[in-house]
Amino acid sequence: MTKSLKANIILKVSKTQGYRQVGKARVSESRMRWFESSYPCHLKLHVAFTAAFFYTQKRKERVIVSNFKYILFDLDGTLIDSGAGIIKGVKYALRKYGIEEENEAQLRTFVGPPLNQQFAKCYGFSAEKSMEAVKFFREYYETKGILENEMYAGIDSVLQKLKAQGKFLMVATSKPEKFAHNILAQHDLEKYFDFIGGSLTDGSRITKIQVLDYVLKTNKIENTDEVLMIGDTKFDILGAKNFDLKSMAVTYGYGTEKELMEAKPDFTAGSPEEILWVIK
Repeated sequence: MTKSLKANIILKVSKTQGYRQVGKARVSESRMRWFESSYPCHLKLHVAFTAAFFYTQKRKERVIVSNFKYILFDLDGTLIDSGAGIIKGVKYALRKYGIEEENEAQLRTFVGPPLNQQFAKCYGFSAEKSMEAVKFFREYYETKGILENEMYAGIDSVLQKLKAQGKFLMVATSKPEKFAHNILAQHDLEKYFDFIGGSLTDGSRITKIQVLDYVLKTNKIENTDEVLMIGDTKFDILGAKNFDLKSMAVTYGYGTEKELMEAKPDFTAGSPEEILWVIK
């Protein structure tokens, strides 16, 4: 059993308020069910003895994170579940090329990363054709898809508590900036953010690295030790590493657990509530 697995799994000992726990170390029910179905019984006792050690390590993480001044959030899959509108927009664009895509797993990969990159990766589109597909996507998204989203339960409470702690909250998303403002306003979340940074529709700022560069420079943030990037895909984690930022992967979004662990985030959270476990 690898160290990363031990660090992210805690054996059930008792059940309290929907969580399994060893001492005060907690893990969500869904993650516990995944563990119980994936690993044989003879490994579980070993994990129980290591849980206390990794909880101690998590306590040390809390001390480190509490020094962070700037908390940067991805949007899609982190603050907002916008998958329905994005997927419908992608299907609309693909139909322009005679493609009827019904593979849900394939379609889910479009939530988060730059759309032109995904059209090229998944369907072999050229750079020019990929940008054309993005334009078709926006025909649907600007009028309908932008309204087809939901705020993740508990996110507003998390943001409120972080602001109460004196944190500077910012958005760093590959979604066009004007769409980000619109969606956050739909859920009355704009008021929590000191800055909202996104991509440009002309393609001049589109990747996560370009967006992060824009956010950091515009806000004159030079001490990267004060910054934490939170997101649900490898692009958020790898983008943070590019600027030597600490990162937190949320596993309730659209990135797979495999891709997130391969990207090696500094912290993980299985729910919006768990974000606060390491920041406070």
